This record gives sequence, C-alpha cells and structure tokens, in this order.
Amino acid sequence: MALIVCFSTVSVDAVEDQEYDTDLGQKWSYEIQFVFTGGSASKITWDFGDGSEPISDDASDGESDYTVWNPSHVYAEKGVYYVTQTVEGSSGNMDTAVFRIEIMGYPYVTLVYDNGQSNGTIQMESGGSLSTAAAQPEDPVRSGYTFTGWYTTPECEELYDWSTVVKKPVTVYAGWTENAEATITFDVDDGLPLMDPVQVTIGIEYTVPSYAGTKEGYSFGGWHYNDQTYLEGQKITISEDITLKAYWIPIECTVTFDSDGGSDVPEQKVQYGSKAVKPDDPTRFGYMFESWLLDGTLYDFDSPVTGNITLVADWSYIQPPIERHTVTFDPANGEETWAYTVVDGDKLGMTVPEWAGHIFDGWYTSEGTLFDFDTPISEDITLTAKWRTIQYTVTFDSAGGSSVESQTVYHGSSAMEPSDPTKNGYNFEGWYLGSEPYDFRNPVTADITLTAQWSDVPATDDDDGESNVWYLVGAIVCAIVAGLLVVVFYKQASEWYVLIGMIVAIVAAMVLALFYAGVL
Repeated sequence: MALIVCFSTVSVDAVEDQEYDTDLGQKWSYEIQFVFTGGSASKITWDFGDGSEPISDDASDGESDYTVWNPSHVYAEKGVYYVTQTVEGSSGNMDTAVFRIEIMGYPYVTLVYDNGQSNGTIQMESGGSLSTAAAQPEDPVRSGYTFTGWYTTPECEELYDWSTVVKKPVTVYAGWTENAEATITFDVDDGLPLMDPVQVTIGIEYTVPSYAGTKEGYSFGGWHYNDQTYLEGQKITISEDITLKAYWIPIECTVTFDSDGGSDVPEQKVQYGSKAVKPDDPTRFGYMFESWLLDGTLYDFDSPVTGNITLVADWSYIQPPIERHTVTFDPANGEETWAYTVVDGDKLGMTVPEWAGHIFDGWYTSEGTLFDFDTPISEDITLTAKWRTIQYTVTFDSAGGSSVESQTVYHGSSAMEPSDPTKNGYNFEGWYLGSEPYDFRNPVTADITLTAQWSDVPATDDDDGESNVWYLVGAIVCAIVAGLLVVVFYKQASEWYVLIGMIVAIVAAMVLALFYAGVL
C-alpha cells in the first residue's frame, strides 16, 4: 500500500525563508514509503508532521537501521502534511529539509452515466503499490438507447480497460446509440375527437396519455393493449409499433323515486339508453296515487334513460275513513255485557255497575291491568268489572244464657247454627230475629243480632218425692222456729198484738213452704 518517495539531503541555506523545500504533490494512498538517497551521513531523524513521535537512527558506529533510514509511515486521515528530514554528517554538519505532501486517500472511479442519472463512484480499497483494478459495474439503462460500453473520454472513442490498476482517480463515460422509432396508434372506438399517432424511440418507457374525448353513454376507462388496461400516467415499454384502443365503460344512471310522503320505493340502476322499470304504486294514508312526474310532467317509462333522474309521486287527496273501536264492558255480576263504539283517539267515560252485596273495584283489561279512562282509545278492548264481596256480622244474644261467639258471613251466604246455649232453670227454645224464629238457611244480607228464646223448666214426678220432703221439712222447721219466737217474744212483751203478728208470720211461712212442696 505504500508510495515510495525518495529524498536527498538539501542544504538549509538553500531553503532559507521557505515553508517547505519540496512539494511532493498528491499521493493516493495512506501509507507512504520514504527513501533516503543522500550522501554519507552518520545520523538521521524523521518528523512526519502528523503528531506522531519522530524517529531517529545513529549510524556512527557503523551499524544502521534500514527501517529508520528508509521508513514507511501510515497517515490516519486525508490532508496536507509537512515532513521534516534532519541529517547529521560525519564531520558534524547538519542539514534539514522540509517536504510538503498531500494525502488524498485511496483512488476511485467516477462513472458518468449520461442518462439523467447522477454520476456513480467506485471507491477503491487500496492504493500505492497495492493498487488493484476496479470491478466493472452493471450496464446502465437509458430509455430509447442501447448501451455500448464504458469509455475513457466524453467523446466515447476508446473503451476503458477494466483490468487497468487504479492508482489515481479515473473517470469513465457511458456510451450510447439511439434506438430506432416505433409508431403508437390510438383507436378511440367511436369516440370523438380522433387522436393522431405518435413516433417514439424503441426501448423507451412510454407514458400513457389521457383522452379528453367522449362517447355517448360511456365514460372513458383507459387504454386497452395486449389484454391489459392502462390508465393515464402508467408506462409501457415500447419494442414495436402498437395500437392503444380506448376502453369505454357504459354509464350507469340512477333513477330515484321520491314518494313525497308515501311508502318507500327503491332506486334503480339503469344503463345509459335503457329503460327504467315502473315500480309498484306507493301508498299514502288519505291519498290516492296518480302517476310519476319528471320535472312536473308525466313520465313515460318507455323513454330511454340518459342521465340521473328523480321521479316524484303525484297524489290526489281522499277523505280518510274514520277509524272506530269497540269497547266492551263485562260487569261480571250476572248481567249481560254491553259495548260502545269510540272514534280512534277519543276517551270514554267510566260507568259504575251495581251488584248487591259487592263493592266495585274498577274496570280491568284482559291483561289484568286497571284501565285508566284518561287513556285515548286506539284499539278494540274488553273491560271486566272487578268486585269485592261485602261481609256481615251475625251477633248472638243468649239472653242470660251461656256466651255464643258472633260470626262473619259474606253477603248472600248463610250463617252457621251454633251449639245451643244453656241457662239454669230454663229450656232453650231457639234463636229469634225480632219476634220470629230465625232460619239458618236464609242468606245474610245485613248485620243481624239473633236472640235466644227460653222457657221455664217444669217439675217432674221423678223429683216430687225428694223435693216435697225437703220443702215439708222446711215448713216444719219454720213452724218450730216461729213457735219458739212467739213464746219468747210473748213472755218478754206480754202484748197481744205481738202474739197475733207472730202467729200470722208462722201461718204465712207454712203456706209458702207447702206451696213449693206442691201440697197447695
């Protein structure tokens, strides 16, 4: 990789007032081989001017270091350097020489394509004594031209030899020969206006043009060539005469139907020049459909469609029928149902039915919901009355007998006859409602009080003996006590009227006892 540069000793006096003594010029390598070619010298020192340590060798003892006297130095970067060589002669004199050297780096090959492309570069990886030939690049391309090779001059007269060792920058030039021409013809397929053919160089990439012409009922969709459609701006490589044929797309027209408040009618897609299909008539509440209008005029569906159109429905007003609904009432009390006819949206007043013994709880729908009579009627409905049965209290007055619990009875039901009450010395004769015996089969229709009816218990033969004996005993006891009292009071009072009173009392007690004993 080294460039060999020879040096000889130059007197200091000869370079007085100069920055350098010799310009070694541009060197296309980073490694430079320096060679000392001066006369006899006993010592040499080199300073390569790049900040590296100077090297020196003293040969006064008869031995010298060849690598110092003829050093090889590698520079790290491109640039201008000043090399200082100091030589000491055997007689003690010293000579110093300064050399200018410009390190250019490794050489390169510049490629001039001459096809509109920016120049290329082949950068070499070595230089100096290790320089090599550049690798030949791929052939460039130029539309409408054929590449003839790489040349040493712009005139392309001498071909470059790619085996040549590159020791310094080289520029090579691409050579071209223009291709023959081809004709491109345009078939517009009944479109207007026509297009003139064009001449192009064979081998170029031709840019497909636009076409501003028209064809009735169609839109331009590009150019057709070789079973492929090309759009404006796409490219075709021309190798021969060709014909580009216009590709036409049938125009699709949209027929829109504006029903003007009526039922929806779907739009139709119709090819240019074809006919729309008359749709089914739309409907609109309270109106009769008459026809379809285009710009206010009756539309003829036999007319060809040549563009997007909107057809508007034409209506005539008719008196809408009055919608009515039937509201049926079921009183659920055994009576017949009845019904009212109501105009849609109207409300109905509430009727309150009657049913003896029941309380009316309102009118309910078939879903079991209480109907709100503030609701507008919008359909036929049946309302059913809901009732609650009235309950009555049957109270039992035992008239001094044992207690009897009262009963709660639904209207129309019968009370249950309770067990007979009891009362000492009386027989229970039955329950009375007022002055009449009560029939427990009768339906209860109000709160009532039933009163027990009693009769005295009569004496029987079975108990006369025992009862009468006791009554007789009582009478005798009363008589004895009364007699004793008469004697006592008479002795004390000795008054005749006391005696008479006591005798009367004794007689009354005896009569009473005999009465209860059944004797009297």
